[in-house]
Amino acid sequence: MIMSKRITAALLAALFFASSVMITGCSKKKGSEAPDRDISPDDPWYSLVVTKIGQSVDRDRSVDYFSGSFIGSVNDRFAYWISGQYTMPEEVTDINYTDYMINYLEIYGADGRPDKIIDLRQKVSDSAAFRYSEEEISKYRETYKTFIADKSYPDTPVSEWYIDQFKEMKDGHIVFNASLFHALVDKVETVSTFFEFTLDIESGEIISFEDSEQAGEGTVTAFKEYDFEGYKTGIFFDPLDDSQYINVVKPDGSKSEIKQDQLSGDFISGMMYEGDGKVIAAVGGFGFGSDQFYEIDLNNGSVKEYAQIQDDIKNYFGAATYVNGVGNVIADSEGVKTIDVKSGKKSQAFSFENCNINRSITNNMQIIAMTEDHIYMTPSYIRDSEMYSEEIQEQFLFVLTKEKNNPNAGKKVLLLATTDLPSYSECEAVSVFNETNPEYFIKYDTRYWADKKIDQGELDINDEDFGVKYTKLRAELAYQLLVDLETEDGPDIVLDGNSISKLNKGGLLMDLKNEIQSDGCFANALTASDTDGCIYQYPLAFGAAGILMNKKDLPAGQTGFDFGQYPEFVKTTCNGKDPLGDGRLDFLLDCLSASDVKYSKDGKISFDTENFRALAGYISKNVNEKADPNAYEFIEPVENREFSPSFEGTLSMPFMIYFYSDSIDKLSFAGTPSNTGSAPRLSVYSTVAVSAHTKQKEACIAFVKTLLSDEIQQSFLHYEGYTPVIKDSFEKAADAAIEKYNRLYNMKKNISGRKTLMADGMPWCEIDKSTIKSFEAMLESCVADVSLDPAITAILREEMPAYFAGQKDLDQVIKVIDNRCQTYLSERG
Repeated sequence: MIMSKRITAALLAALFFASSVMITGCSKKKGSEAPDRDISPDDPWYSLVVTKIGQSVDRDRSVDYFSGSFIGSVNDRFAYWISGQYTMPEEVTDINYTDYMINYLEIYGADGRPDKIIDLRQKVSDSAAFRYSEEEISKYRETYKTFIADKSYPDTPVSEWYIDQFKEMKDGHIVFNASLFHALVDKVETVSTFFEFTLDIESGEIISFEDSEQAGEGTVTAFKEYDFEGYKTGIFFDPLDDSQYINVVKPDGSKSEIKQDQLSGDFISGMMYEGDGKVIAAVGGFGFGSDQFYEIDLNNGSVKEYAQIQDDIKNYFGAATYVNGVGNVIADSEGVKTIDVKSGKKSQAFSFENCNINRSITNNMQIIAMTEDHIYMTPSYIRDSEMYSEEIQEQFLFVLTKEKNNPNAGKKVLLLATTDLPSYSECEAVSVFNETNPEYFIKYDTRYWADKKIDQGELDINDEDFGVKYTKLRAELAYQLLVDLETEDGPDIVLDGNSISKLNKGGLLMDLKNEIQSDGCFANALTASDTDGCIYQYPLAFGAAGILMNKKDLPAGQTGFDFGQYPEFVKTTCNGKDPLGDGRLDFLLDCLSASDVKYSKDGKISFDTENFRALAGYISKNVNEKADPNAYEFIEPVENREFSPSFEGTLSMPFMIYFYSDSIDKLSFAGTPSNTGSAPRLSVYSTVAVSAHTKQKEACIAFVKTLLSDEIQQSFLHYEGYTPVIKDSFEKAADAAIEKYNRLYNMKKNISGRKTLMADGMPWCEIDKSTIKSFEAMLESCVADVSLDPAITAILREEMPAYFAGQKDLDQVIKVIDNRCQTYLSERG
């Protein structure tokens, strides 16, 4: 992650600089791609109902784990499989474990509200599968009379049983498996029996059960199921031979199977319907960038390789569903699109502009049904910033319903732009603002989204040089944003533009320093966003970068390392392994951005400074030419006694909770080496800016305040893992995160030991909430990130290798760098 950010910044910088002449003056006409500036009653609108799945679960009881999964549609209703377990008491003697299991089938109607809840445990318990005749009870008592007498066994046979898993849904029925553990009636022995149950959804009753040799871990289960215009087609996994197969039930009721080995033997990730009873199956790549495709004739089962697949739809097979009467459908950040797999053409069937949904989660939506007036979606996953395994995996049903009139009619539109898809928290702020503000409505200005261009087929993520093309595209779009803001054709609000330093001037953006109350904010985050006494891009959330180590390894009063201290630190404390692990260029840029030395003043740039010369000299003598690949390896949670210094590029509270659970208050955070031993750096993650030319200043400021509200600020930590700029929100969100971590740990600690919990990615110790203040002190020790302009960073990357290779002396290189940087500044104004 750290490496990819460095590469992107450098390439973006180079291409931003190189393409400036090409794009200059190419401003789009106002409204060419931007949303309309007002809302009329006739504008299409869909109301949104979001229903939390798991209505059957008793939320007043402590839940050990729980999940809800969409399993299919039946008669215009939607079925979810609910499974989990309530927390059992620590004393487990004489407890019937089955009483703590959670097993329900929940059915939701077309309005998105609960229609029917079926208690699967009760249905199984009432079935004849677990009933004993009087004769069997008599035999049992005779066989176990000695055990019954000393109370080792109950007076009548009692079975422990578990519903193992959902198997499939077909013809208005669901099929699932259960395992029965019981004593034999006529033999002193406990055995396991597996059953396959079939339940009729309409009546809610079990209509059949039978012994199953393939229950439990050997159960064949549905990976994905489709209805292709009457062809009931499913991808199933059979663990007995560790393979998949495609099962087909034709409209006439006949059946056929296509084995995995007929499709190269690789993972079958998804299918799209081609028409006339034919589908295209994607193999390998889990549906993202799959490079093998097969055409399957569902009528006769024939299979042949399919080479004509269009590059720009290869990545949608894993997410695509099929809706009868509509076609192959996927959801992305802009809307619902249909895909003609034969031509590769994508068409927008619905725009998310016409509803008030959090746009960051729409990419993960599975479309489960569509009509003229309704769209039904369920997320493929719900995320948060916790890195440990969560006990409750919440699921939701989203229902969009077309309204006759737009309830936002008369509202004025504010345009909001980003150069990337906004984060969950930012999108949530948009939704909150749109729901609560009576006069204004925010629409996303997607003209500057690089991902939109990818979706339109202008760039293929499978290209070998995708990274270079992508950063060039981002550079061009970023510069277009500058041009549009300058010519008053741009948006009212800009999110996350802080990487574009040229935005920071009064002619483009409004100074927010005196518009927003800054009391209670992290002061260094505000300093990091200050440009010549103005704050053009107000910080919302931030991270930190530096060297994390035991407190005993950092002398009192020391905040970083000068070039005399650092080699000894690496040799002794780090056992010879440099925590930065960078090659020369990355080491240079890391240290420059961590330094509190600025290289520009009054519009002039000079790298002819003592700090830069000392840094360059240190690197040439002490740092390897290329990066150490092991420096970017994934680190696992560690106990304090096993801890060694490490460079952390995005330090946050969720990160600390997971990786250093028992050590947060025992650690220090230091800056990367510099001439003066500067402190660790703070890097702003999310910002908001307001156009200097907006005609809706007060409304824009109101949205900024929404982003700074306690609800949204806490969301930045919970969903993004970054530190909210407002201290109180950080402390409350961190408190909640620790409380959640400790609760899960206390549920698990009597089941598994510390090492096992760590290996399983689970909470493994109790965390004291006093550590919040310890971490806060680390954050407050950070200095503002210098944030070199990306184009200047690119110039450094191009010119410094000549010095490191001994081809030029430092004086020559500095002169070239200064000249090129000054030319860049002069051309850009």
